[in-house]
Amino acid sequence: MFVPASRAAVHKRMKEGRLTAFCFHVVHEEKTFFGNVRKAKATPFVYIPVSECKAWAKELDEKRGPVEYGPGDVSQEFLVKDPDDRKSRKVRYTDKFVDRDVEKWIANQLKKNAVNRAKEKGETDE
Repeated sequence: MFVPASRAAVHKRMKEGRLTAFCFHVVHEEKTFFGNVRKAKATPFVYIPVSECKAWAKELDEKRGPVEYGPGDVSQEFLVKDPDDRKSRKVRYTDKFVDRDVEKWIANQLKKNAVNRAKEKGETDE
């Protein structure tokens, strides 16, 4: 969903409480070479409900008029690190664990497909 607004406008609206956002990091514990345990955090995820985006886009259309949709804000500069972890040696940022859930989902889907095919072959062979 595209809303013709800048990232700064989105952050401002979130801080004012006029936009709902679910923000989280994928966090896992990992051991260092010396045996210490530290957090490994992946890139943050921010989910904003589509209904709120549509309502905001409609509100902007009423205020400014229709907007031409283009490539949008393609800048990848946004807050990646948690400010609370600024100088902590016990936290490391990595993308190592981001794809684990997707890999598990794909593996489960492949298993389900294999079971369905086996059932279909069993039914057609009879």
